[in-house]
Amino acid sequence: MYGDGNKTTFVGELFNRFRHQFEAASFLHKVSEKSRRSADGLENLQETLLHEMGVHKKPKLGSTLKGSSIIKQSLHNKRVFLVLDDVDSIEQLDSLAGEGDWFCPGSRIVITTRDAKFLNNQVLDGFKIEKYCINEGEFEGMQGARSNQKQDKVFEEDMVGFVDIFNNVTKQLKENETNLNVISVIGMGGLGKTILIKKIYNNNEVKKLFSYCVWITVSKDYKATELLQILLKGCGLSESTKGKDISEDDQKSKVQKFLEKKKYLIVLDDIWEPEVWAEVECLFPDNNKGSAILITSRNDGVANYTGSKSYFPPLLDEDESWKLFCKKVFKGGECPSVLESIGRLMTEKCRGLPLAIITLAGVVGKKKRLTVEWMRIMRSVIWYLAKDNSKVTKVLKLGLIQAPKTGILDAPELEDIAEEYLNELVMVAKRRSDGGVKSCRIHDLLLDLCISEIRAEKECSTKDQPDPICTLPNLETLIVEEHFHRYKLPHGIWRLKKLRHLEGRLYITSKTVPPDTSGEDCLPNLQTL
Repeated sequence: MYGDGNKTTFVGELFNRFRHQFEAASFLHKVSEKSRRSADGLENLQETLLHEMGVHKKPKLGSTLKGSSIIKQSLHNKRVFLVLDDVDSIEQLDSLAGEGDWFCPGSRIVITTRDAKFLNNQVLDGFKIEKYCINEGEFEGMQGARSNQKQDKVFEEDMVGFVDIFNNVTKQLKENETNLNVISVIGMGGLGKTILIKKIYNNNEVKKLFSYCVWITVSKDYKATELLQILLKGCGLSESTKGKDISEDDQKSKVQKFLEKKKYLIVLDDIWEPEVWAEVECLFPDNNKGSAILITSRNDGVANYTGSKSYFPPLLDEDESWKLFCKKVFKGGECPSVLESIGRLMTEKCRGLPLAIITLAGVVGKKKRLTVEWMRIMRSVIWYLAKDNSKVTKVLKLGLIQAPKTGILDAPELEDIAEEYLNELVMVAKRRSDGGVKSCRIHDLLLDLCISEIRAEKECSTKDQPDPICTLPNLETLIVEEHFHRYKLPHGIWRLKKLRHLEGRLYITSKTVPPDTSGEDCLPNLQTL
């Protein structure tokens, strides 16, 4: 980008709006000036790029050649968004952007310069280059006329089922002018919590309410020090602490003092445990300016701990599911009537989970719009959604709590742990008077994933595709449902040393009972029959 307009401000808006769609992002300001500030100016810029892109251990590079090599090694498999502001030499481009294979396909590099001729003479190997001229006054007009139209279109595209929550949260942010406002959006993985909060965060009407905004993805592997560094950088304080021996308490104090003077909006996306809030709450002063913190989590304990106003997005109903599917497949067009009944059957199998519907739409959208093609997909919807490399599977797997793999646990403790896991896993329909689970349900896709995980560990078999029971050495409970009527126990049942509970209409024959049943090692742990 070149021209006499405010290129840096324009690109900054682009960066803030789209950085969260990439795996890593970096905005390098004043590249020309900083590269000439010292003999190792370009090395320092390379170090900053690596740090901002998530290579947390800042290496001492020693040379720009080594820096280029480390950038390529660290980021070649990531989709990145890189902004190089105020570039004026090919050396700067070679050291910071290199060639197309430095970054994963789909990456974006934005360059600003004061010299249009400089861009005309340069070629970045492996990149498709487009040039834009930003003239004085054009940026403001473009914001007012174009971005609102685009935002409305995107809003309609992705906000199926979320409009009420979107309106309620934005209203809450607009009306609150005094106290610190903490708002939580809680729900299972794939429900669309992050998309919802991102729409609120990027909304122009919301953005102009706050003088400082920052988005922080917390995730499962959370580290308080990393969050603190993100805040320091966002507050513009990272340069003042760089290379200095400043304690963590002093760093926290700097953030607190900066935020004390601001009306701020902070997003903490994907908090897993309430303890995270306990660690970071002190960083956010209640400065009576109407500041706000938006939280997303799968754990309703987070909402309880923060004492925040909470929203629980429901699964989509049948009509909402179909509407979202059509928007993604037909891009605003109509579904051919001959395909509608098949399409609705497909979306029903997603059971209202937005991520599953979007994933399914991606599969369908690549196929020809023929009845035979859609029927083939419809018969295997769950297979398409639960493939090992599917985004749906990855998201749902994150939500599964893994049982301890090592250590010896007494039976009562193990049962307590199992109940705790069940509480986390299921959607509770009814509770007993003591607060325990009386009846529960689980999303079909999550159930399918659970079964596939258990099959892989060979700890149970399923009704429709049973493995031989006797090959399950860790089996503890065997319940045969009524509609099996009478079930003949196999000969090898006596080898299941861990079996504790046996229930159902069962029978044995003389051939089933082994000759040495008097031995103490025959079902030694059986408790109920």
